[in-house]
Parts: sequence; C-alpha cells; structure tokens
Amino acid sequence: MKKRVLLIGPFPPPAGGVSIHLQRLTGMLGNEYEFDFVDEARMIKEEYFNLRRLRLLSYFRKTRNSDLLWVHSGTSFLKIFHIVTGKLFHKKVVLTIHAYPHRKNVLLYYLDKVFFNMADRIVVVNSEITSRIKIPERKCAVMNAFLPPVMEDEPGLPLYIEEWISAKRKKGMLIVSSNAYRLETYKGEDLYGLDLCIEAARRLSGESPEFTFIFNVSVLDDFKETYDRYKEIIRESGLKDNFLLTNENLSFVRLMEQSDIVLRPTNTDGDSLTVREAIYLEKTVIASDVVKRPAGTLLFRSRDVEDLADRLIEVVSKKDLMLEQAQPEIIYKTFYTELIDKTLARDQSGVDDLVGICKLESNS
Repeated sequence: MKKRVLLIGPFPPPAGGVSIHLQRLTGMLGNEYEFDFVDEARMIKEEYFNLRRLRLLSYFRKTRNSDLLWVHSGTSFLKIFHIVTGKLFHKKVVLTIHAYPHRKNVLLYYLDKVFFNMADRIVVVNSEITSRIKIPERKCAVMNAFLPPVMEDEPGLPLYIEEWISAKRKKGMLIVSSNAYRLETYKGEDLYGLDLCIEAARRLSGESPEFTFIFNVSVLDDFKETYDRYKEIIRESGLKDNFLLTNENLSFVRLMEQSDIVLRPTNTDGDSLTVREAIYLEKTVIASDVVKRPAGTLLFRSRDVEDLADRLIEVVSKKDLMLEQAQPEIIYKTFYTELIDKTLARDQSGVDDLVGICKLESNS
C-alpha cells in the first residue's frame, strides 16, 4: 500500500517558483506515493482543498488520514500551524524552506527556531538559509528547488506573444525575457527588477544587434496601478515596439525556450527556479549577485543598471559561454524518495546519507 503524503503550499495557477515546484514534485513522485493536497494560493481552485476556506474539520481529517505532512508554506505562521497540527496527530513532518529573511525580529526568530525544529526533516533550497536560521545538522538537507520541466505538458504561449517573437526574430533582434510573480517592492525598490529591465532596454536602444524585451507579471493583485504605471513608462521611453510587458498565466518555460537571454534581476532571492530552468534549457542567463547562483550564471551587480546593460552587450560579443551540465531527473527523484522513505522509517539511521546526496547541490 502506498504511503499517503499531504502536500501543503500554493498550487498553480498562478504560476510561481513554489507552486511550479509542487506541481512537478507531484508529477515526478505520483506513481510512488498517494498525494493529497492543501492549497494556500490566493486563487481558489475547485480541484484543490484550499485552507483559505477555513474548513478546519476537513483539514484535520486530511492530516489524520496522512502518513506524512510535507510543508511548503510561505509564511512562518502557516509553517508553524502545520507542524504543530502534524505533531498533535503524531504524524511525520517534512518542512521545505524556500526563503528566509536576512534579519527578523528576535522573538519571531526564536519562535521559528523552536517550532521549525519540531519537524522531522528540514530541506532548505540553498546553504545561505542555514546561516540565517539555525537548524540541527542531523535534520537538515540542502537541495535546490528546481525540478526538470516536462516540456510536452507545458502549454503553448498566447498567440500574440508568439507573433511578437516571430516578428522580432525576422528583424534579427535578440529576445530577452524576464518575469515576476507580482510587482512587489523590497526595501523600497522593485523586487523583481522590472524598472531595471526597462532602463536597460532604453540604454541599449540602437545597439546592433537590437534587443527586445518580454517581461511577464503572473498576478496583479493590489499592484495594478504599478503595472499600468510601468506600461506608461515604457510608452514614454519610446520602447513600445521593443518592450512587451504582459500579465498572463503563461508557461515561462515556454517563453524561455524561445528566448536568447533570460534575466533574473531581483534584489533578493532564494534558489531561483527561473535561473535553473534557463540553465536546464541551455539558455544564457544573467542574474543579480544577491545570492550565490548556480554555475553557468552570468552575474551583474544588484540594482546596477549600467552593469546589467554591459553584461547584455558582453553576451552578444561572446559566442561560446560555459553552461552548467543539467542534472538528470533521476538525481532529484532519488533524493525526494529517500527523503520521504527515511522520514517514515522507524529506524532513523541514514540521515547522514540523505544529507550527503545533496552536498553537490549545496555547493553549486
């Protein structure tokens, strides 16, 4: 009989790094385990039980009927809530931490440390997170959040984007793509660097070959005014024909597939799914230097638009760029099946072996 795993976190749509990770994780391990779901996305879908509906009895029933809770929540409150619930029902709990702030209120940090350590296993997506919150080494494994996309399952791009790309290619232009989940700010600056992309496009106008930018925002939420303002900035900068700003629930993997260069100009980050997907697709990827990036990533100084523009020009002049060899899917599948199986095993030996599997990833 298959073990029952309750997967908790945001599920697409909308598409984001964590939601795509969960979608691919389910596809990869669906034949090995019986999955149930607790969705935490703001968009409520009929196919998933959503915690925002506050049907706690149904949530407790799901917890009781599961062998293991696997928590991917974004907020500390929800992480703690699920860990405590799992332990009250005497369930095994795996916590994946996709991001953790550099600084946090002392009391809140202490609560995180106490309750997170109640989980049986903790996976962090990069080694920097372990320096921000102390986690017992015997429980901790470092594994990036990337999982290989199944390209045949990815939907095609909207027709008008396909036509835009086709028209620009006929003119010999280079396609540069980037994206944002939503247009949030961090420390008073554009988190995903849309403003940098627009300014870089303005500075590169007239270069040969020409660059054309496509930037997709998955969700507007409370940021529609910000989105409209950027649309106006693009128009006023004379970039209307060279910068396409979209708000689509699209497959960014498909967009990267048709791009020459992928940008990740964020001013903070965890382990970026976009960067790893671009490397997997053998695309040139330029990212900010706010965190350690995988081998094969070209870096620019965070929030430095001149350095970003210089890197784009440099890419054109260098034909042969070294790219990281993508890890085969079996590496990821082995890691996650051993994570689940060893967490559920009565004999908890072998944790060191589990940690050892991802040593390579923690150093990349």
